[in-house]
Amino acid sequence: MPLILLISPDYNLSESLAVPELKMISLAQVSTIDEAQVYLASCPQGAPPVDVILLQSESDPPLAAACRRLRQYPWAKSIPLIALLHQPEERLAVLEAGADDYLLLPLLPAEVKTRLSIYLRSPLPIFAGLSPVIDQLKRGTVSRAVWEQGLKQLAEQYQAESAWVFLLDQAESKTTLAAGHNRSPFPIQEGKSLNREIKALIQCEPLPGGDPHWLEVEQAPTGYHFILLLKSHHHLFGLLVLSYPGRPLLSQFDKDTLAAVSQNLGTMLEMQQIQQDTQVYATHNAFMLLLARTISQQLDLDAILSLTLEQVIPLLNAVSGEIWLLGPDEAWLELASSLTAPSTRRQLSRRPSPKGLLGWVAQQGQTLPVAWPARDPRFDPAVDLREDGSDYSLLAAPLRHRDQTIGVLAVYGQSNLTYTPQDVVLLESIAGLAASALANARLLGRIREYSEQSQGLYEMSRQIAAGLDLESTLQRILHWVDRLFGIEAALLWLIKESDEVLRLTGASGVDLPDEPLIELPLGQGLAGWVAQSGEAVIINDPVRDPRPHWTTAELLRLPLRNLMAAPMMYHGQTIGVLCLVNKDEGLFTEADLTLLSTALEMIASAVGNARLHTQTVALMEERERLSQQLLQNERLATIGRLTGALSHEINNPMQAIQGALVLALEELDSPADLAAYLQLCLQESKRVVQLLERLSQIYRPRPSEAPEWLDLNALLGEVIQLAHNELKRQKVTLQTHLAPHLPQVRGVPHQLHLVFLSLLLNLSDAIGVAGGGKLQLRSEALPEMVCIEFSTDLAVLPIANWLAVFKAEPTLKEGELSFGLSLSRDIIAAHRGLIELMEQDQRAVCTIKLPL
Repeated sequence: MPLILLISPDYNLSESLAVPELKMISLAQVSTIDEAQVYLASCPQGAPPVDVILLQSESDPPLAAACRRLRQYPWAKSIPLIALLHQPEERLAVLEAGADDYLLLPLLPAEVKTRLSIYLRSPLPIFAGLSPVIDQLKRGTVSRAVWEQGLKQLAEQYQAESAWVFLLDQAESKTTLAAGHNRSPFPIQEGKSLNREIKALIQCEPLPGGDPHWLEVEQAPTGYHFILLLKSHHHLFGLLVLSYPGRPLLSQFDKDTLAAVSQNLGTMLEMQQIQQDTQVYATHNAFMLLLARTISQQLDLDAILSLTLEQVIPLLNAVSGEIWLLGPDEAWLELASSLTAPSTRRQLSRRPSPKGLLGWVAQQGQTLPVAWPARDPRFDPAVDLREDGSDYSLLAAPLRHRDQTIGVLAVYGQSNLTYTPQDVVLLESIAGLAASALANARLLGRIREYSEQSQGLYEMSRQIAAGLDLESTLQRILHWVDRLFGIEAALLWLIKESDEVLRLTGASGVDLPDEPLIELPLGQGLAGWVAQSGEAVIINDPVRDPRPHWTTAELLRLPLRNLMAAPMMYHGQTIGVLCLVNKDEGLFTEADLTLLSTALEMIASAVGNARLHTQTVALMEERERLSQQLLQNERLATIGRLTGALSHEINNPMQAIQGALVLALEELDSPADLAAYLQLCLQESKRVVQLLERLSQIYRPRPSEAPEWLDLNALLGEVIQLAHNELKRQKVTLQTHLAPHLPQVRGVPHQLHLVFLSLLLNLSDAIGVAGGGKLQLRSEALPEMVCIEFSTDLAVLPIANWLAVFKAEPTLKEGELSFGLSLSRDIIAAHRGLIELMEQDQRAVCTIKLPL
């Protein structure tokens, strides 16, 4: 029995505590705290502990100080302490001093009952008939036989005609018969919900003298009913009904006892419900941990969706389940995964997101349990009706991640299946877990896709930049575009430099005609519009898009589903357009356009460089052609200059041959003389042949221009022989100092032959203009090179004329110098050599250095 310890010098207070509702509570009173200490010490071992302490103190010491002192005792620290106040102003002080509550003096019965009932434990009535029921409630579920036995004894104890227990199923919100003794107050059908009958029963006008814990109801013609409410503080768990043929003769004590029984039964039912909920939540938590661990091991989106349905459907006793995901524009729900029985299959794989029951869940972001979906006002037959038209029950929860709905998780059960709050909580938890896993899988997919794209872009940049041939570069570009974007066709347009025209220079997925070439003026067709505007474009609905894009499709007979095009910019200028046609999966997105823009930076650079390379090669070929032409002109000019001098060289032996042949005719009868004349003709003809061979080396060199090892002294000797008469004509005395055993150098013979000859002739011309003079020619070996030196006195050749020989372009008057000297400088540079000009000791020195 609960015990109240009153610490107060006023012994009249105990009378104020005599509240009828607290008559089964013991009261002990002492005057001071010290007496309370003595009282508790004198209690026998095993005596019931104090349940509540009521403390009143006079002015000395103050009540707050008394509370603080009492709380210092170990035995009083855990016992509820209620301070008895004279003034409301003392409330804050006593609460801060350790009091749990307070009561204002004088005490009012209603206030005493309200405050003390919070801290006192209700007594369990000693009633042998219901003790087995309470024992089984402590362990779990009560059997029907135990209920019936207890109700029989209860009815006999209180002379009732019958006794019945009705339990309220909190999850399904329906009342069912648990057990009974004799006839029921209304007809009973096994398994039928009695909500309507119970509601009618407890809403009847109760007789006077009713209590919050019980009702005394007169209901004709079934008689009188004494109804005990089996409830805890907040919930009603059932009804205990005692039926009488007439008005029962129950004393107030009987009613209070029965009310106490009902309170304890309600408390035990609540404990049972808590235990069941605890077990359910523990099971759910264990399942959630297992599901979380299992899902976390999955990286594939489809595997996560399938695994979620496989786990949730049997747990909720459902027959099928689906997961719908919102599309990128959130206008559609797309079926991502389903685990469906044949009779519940739908043909829909896509549904408008605002429509139907699932649409409501996606739009509102709230869970929806529906026992009869067809009766729900949100039901839309176009999307919610089963293929066979049968009824079903639905529990659907939104898939939410970071306050954003990404889809719906729905399970379907047999018709009229009511889902419990625990089912709702479980599905919401699973939906939250699945949403997080989906978001992580999507993020991982985007990271993997970004990594693959980055790797692809890197490999593409390496391959398309590996060569500079334009045609090969375009083919590699088209290959990588197909690989990166997964498209049906790609068209690569380049702007012709000569005019503002786009030319289709490469394509994949279509066959280009050999002739004629496909060209578009800027501004015409989609490619022309993109090239002219410099803007990228995505067209996912070509039929309804107003921009012109059919021109190329008609030419290539290419059906359009969607396309994307972007300009290629090179050094700030548009050089072409890349069009991607018909994506294999889905529509083109902004992410695709971002990837294309990044790829086009590399593509434009590769195409621009390849075009520059092609142009550079063409220019180099043209330059080589002009160089060869200039070289040939120089050869012809050199031959022309030597023709006059060599004509005497050829004329003399030809005259000797002619004279010898005349004499030979006269001496035909003298074999010895004839042989001598013929031998003379042979010698002179060899001389002519040698002269012509020297000339042929100038105007008709050997086809091969591959470098070879050369003896420069021998080469200079041939040059001197060719220029001998010209030097003589220009009154130039050539002094040679050629180093013996001169190392060989690598070079093209006819090119160096022409350089030395041209230089010798031009210097002889310059000296001849000045009236003649000496020209020294030296050769010597230096470390890692061979040096050829031409020199003359400054008095013979002014330095200004000497310098003009080596300018890039001739500045002297026509006929004074040949243009071949600038060509000679280029030839020496091509041999990695150097021509130097200097003034040394009143001499002008020209040095040619060639590496070994």
